[in-house]
Amino acid sequence: GPVKQQPAVVAEATPTPMVATTPTAATKTPRTTRKSQPFFFDLETVPDLSRADLYDLPPIPEPAVYMAADEGPTPSELVNPAKADGKAATIEDVKAAVAAALAKASPKLLNRNTAEACLQLERRAAKPRKGVLDIFTEMIDAINNESTVIADAITARNKAMSVCPEMNKIIAMGWAIGEDPIQSLVVGMDHSDGSGPITEADILTKFWSLVGHAGPVCGYNVLNFDLPTVFVRSVFNDVNSKKKFDLKPWGGDVLDLMATRFPKSSAKSLDWMTRVNEIESEVPDVDGSKVLALYEAGELAKIGEYVRDDVMIERAFWRKYLGFFW
Repeated sequence: GPVKQQPAVVAEATPTPMVATTPTAATKTPRTTRKSQPFFFDLETVPDLSRADLYDLPPIPEPAVYMAADEGPTPSELVNPAKADGKAATIEDVKAAVAAALAKASPKLLNRNTAEACLQLERRAAKPRKGVLDIFTEMIDAINNESTVIADAITARNKAMSVCPEMNKIIAMGWAIGEDPIQSLVVGMDHSDGSGPITEADILTKFWSLVGHAGPVCGYNVLNFDLPTVFVRSVFNDVNSKKKFDLKPWGGDVLDLMATRFPKSSAKSLDWMTRVNEIESEVPDVDGSKVLALYEAGELAKIGEYVRDDVMIERAFWRKYLGFFW
């Protein structure tokens, strides 16, 4: 859905510094030269649906079209179709009546209210026929399941697109150099100088302007996700790079907290590491799965809070293990 226009905000305002709440953080002394300080950053992405026709993704199932309430045969005509010989309708007669109604209304399907009325009518019969009950129960189950199937297909598509730089777009970045206050930019919010709404290209330009003023780029899973996303989206947005990264885990340009902590074993999520290391999140009601809905609802300030919170967590995690893994 379209992003709602937000009131003017200071997008790059300095928020209250977020500090780790771990007892060991205060006992460790991070590097003090700014040029050697880590550049902590985190991105949030959403599917780039404007280019969806280029991706060759499985199509989303089309919603079924249902008959209107006053359209088609009545429940009685379906459950007890008239026979020329006057005998009671069999289960096969009911199936034939339903098939004829669907063929006549094609591609429309029997609506839920009619199917439920048929089911109730048969249940009230002196001797309910299991086969007839099954016909309309299965029909109602299919109607109920349709929305779930479509929702699951959309969720799977969005997840696949969000983690692929060619199919996503950056809508937020949080960052801090060393112990500097954590800042953020969110697409759609206003620049602090009043120059208009922030764009993806603005976020990328900001990233490249910052990396030359700090030490290693530091984040969680940045080698597999964040940095490739920056590189590809920079290409797509015609934003020039300002630094050539040595992407080897031991190269010195990148400190991937996940790859360094879990070099040979199955890595844990940042949410999991936050919990087991008792780092207190300041936005516990938001996770990555909710970012798209927040973006579509125009809750841009909330996305800014979330991306800054992730940077706070990364920095707290870095402090906690400083001197051991890095």
